[in-house]
Amino acid sequence: MPRVSDTARPPGPAPRSTASSTDAFEALRMFLAEHGGGAPVDYSETRVQSAATLFNRAARRRKLGVSKVHRKHHIITGGGRVVGGFAGHLTSLASDEADRAALSIPRVRGLLTRAGLPIPDGRSFAPEDVEAGVAWFSELGAEAVVKPAFSQDGAGVTRDVRDGETFRTAWESAVARRGEAVGADPAVVAERQHSGLDLRVFVVGEDVVAAMARVPLFCLGDGRRTVRELASEAAARREAHPRLGTHAHDALAHAEASGIPLDEISEDGRPYLLGEDIAAPAGGVTVDVTGALGEELQTLAVDAAWAVPGCKAAGVDLLVQGLECVGGAVVLDVDARAGIAAHQYPWIGRRRAVADAIVQQMAATTRG
Repeated sequence: MPRVSDTARPPGPAPRSTASSTDAFEALRMFLAEHGGGAPVDYSETRVQSAATLFNRAARRRKLGVSKVHRKHHIITGGGRVVGGFAGHLTSLASDEADRAALSIPRVRGLLTRAGLPIPDGRSFAPEDVEAGVAWFSELGAEAVVKPAFSQDGAGVTRDVRDGETFRTAWESAVARRGEAVGADPAVVAERQHSGLDLRVFVVGEDVVAAMARVPLFCLGDGRRTVRELASEAAARREAHPRLGTHAHDALAHAEASGIPLDEISEDGRPYLLGEDIAAPAGGVTVDVTGALGEELQTLAVDAAWAVPGCKAAGVDLLVQGLECVGGAVVLDVDARAGIAAHQYPWIGRRRAVADAIVQQMAATTRG
């Protein structure tokens, strides 16, 4: 896969952006208008399979054996030898360094910077250094994102931080809701907020095997039904989703609070946002974009994964201006512990068998 030219992708921290929240909404609106028209996948007869089950079935499809050796730890065998293994979402395709990086965004930022890849301006701080964080934010002079150095399912991440009071509140949330995994970095990370579309791209080996956009719950106007009817339908479908439905979200209440005219006939093709956050626990949904992701963005994702020594499988988080536009894109994280179920059960789009790609890579790596 060809690399992106230095002129298309400047190294180091990304240039300071003057884009506003309005710009971010416009990028999201354009994406939803173009890619959000598909019907949500019907999972009415589907139960969510755990990572262990997905890996187990992927291995058995390749006629490989799976043995549980300790709690969540499993090994995959074939031909009289160990092919690989997994514990939760962490697999044997991740080195010790990749696992440490998965527990620390500051570590990932350092590796990405060393590789010359674009990241947001930002700093990490000890949990007690809130005053240093406020001082950095004051000098930034722009909207920020405040988050734990390690979190799960977007817990503790606050976007659209515009003033000192909100920054302090966001800091408290980051400290209180940080991940508790053994070895997790306790730091608080503050970054310049960039506009764009949030993508999770799953890289295995040198290939992108899945990509999805993470967006707030939405409905598209059809010019026939009221916004209330469409919003109620979207909310019901989300509630029935085997993964997303476990997180309650009041779509109609959000729409009313946002001033959306629920009882008017919807405008054909217009996206109506029924939530503010992209995280699943806060009402977010996912759209598979694997087939639409441009080659340069695929290369950026692969380069980001490979910037972490020994990382042969990881979820790479990107913020992009379009699915075929590498200009202005930044890398937010590289996570060797990234979940695979979100790709298996998208809100809209084709289901992607990431577990099969991982097991296939394990087999290829050990073949000799």
